[in-house]
Amino acid sequence: MIVKDNQPELKEDIEFIVKGEEIFGENKQNSYTLEKGHGRIEYREIFVYPSDFINYWIGAKHVFKIKREITKKGETSFETVYGITSLNTSPEHLLALVRGHWGIENKSHWVRDVVFYEDRSQVQNSNIAQFMAAFRNLAVTLIRLFVNNKISESIRFLNSKPELAFNLVLAKH
Repeated sequence: MIVKDNQPELKEDIEFIVKGEEIFGENKQNSYTLEKGHGRIEYREIFVYPSDFINYWIGAKHVFKIKREITKKGETSFETVYGITSLNTSPEHLLALVRGHWGIENKSHWVRDVVFYEDRSQVQNSNIAQFMAAFRNLAVTLIRLFVNNKISESIRFLNSKPELAFNLVLAKH
């Protein structure tokens, strides 16, 4: 699990553990990947440390730090993220799992935010907000399964042919 700023105490604890391990520890495991694609070069390195100090997080066995360096059009940006895991696995596998999660983030949350304008929603009722999120997920899934992966293009097409959209929901394909 990537620990974000909305969990400040946990993030501070992990940063403290990582900093201590970098200075005093001998148990560091690390791995890296280097990928080129989509007009950029992305270097990722993960550092994994065993930790008994996060005992209030049930099942936690390791903390990790991922450093990313992304070069695009001659400009380089740097990012460091921290995480926690209950897995006993290699740094390579953990890095692949985190990378896979980013793929989910890009394929689901980004689509909901950009295509469906979810962040601009004015819905105040949490039950309605949950329903709308589930409905958007259903729409994206049906479009990917039965139309194509170009969600915006598919939505424009289905807007002009609502009977096809209803057939998708009713599983008449």
